Amino acid sequence: LLWRAIKVTPVASNIILRYGIKMFRKLNCFTYANVAIVLIFILLIFAQANKKFVLDEVDFPAVAKTISETGMPYEYRGETEPKALGLWHPPLYAYSLGSFQKVFGANENMVRAFGMCCTLFSAFLSLLIYYARFKTMGQETDHISTIFLSLFLFHPYTIANTTLPDIDSTVLPITVLAFVYGLVRTLRSGDADAQSEWQT
Repeated sequence: LLWRAIKVTPVASNIILRYGIKMFRKLNCFTYANVAIVLIFILLIFAQANKKFVLDEVDFPAVAKTISETGMPYEYRGETEPKALGLWHPPLYAYSLGSFQKVFGANENMVRAFGMCCTLFSAFLSLLIYYARFKTMGQETDHISTIFLSLFLFHPYTIANTTLPDIDSTVLPITVLAFVYGLVRTLRSGDADAQSEWQT
């Protein structure tokens, strides 16, 4: 459909091509390196994503599966506990994972894919915090993202925790980093207002 639209409307195709070329020229070696790092990280996660859950890894996916089906945070633990309440932590992670499973399916691959998405989003928030704090100071920071992503995403601890279905390595870092980012933006806007008032 997109190809037909481009073929039928030469003006649209010309705009898209010009915009694409312009964006391509703006990319630098650090951008390509960042894309490569993320792709390699995804491959590393999916290379072990289908491993069976063991011990405590079973709990959260089981509760999330029940949430995706019924909306209730219960876990089947045998006939003695057919409806064990699965609220060991605040329910944000269980319901987030349950919503993800409802859309993409409930299996080992999808549970670990959710953790992978959370880790990538945490990395994105970390970079936003850095840029919110230092980008306006006129420093050359293109290489910072590449260094950070390579150190963070390729760290064995990050890879191991990404495949672990638990709140501590998925939703919790996102909430903390989002709070820090909002705080940094608020403080920076406050500094800008104070500076403008001083100049006037």
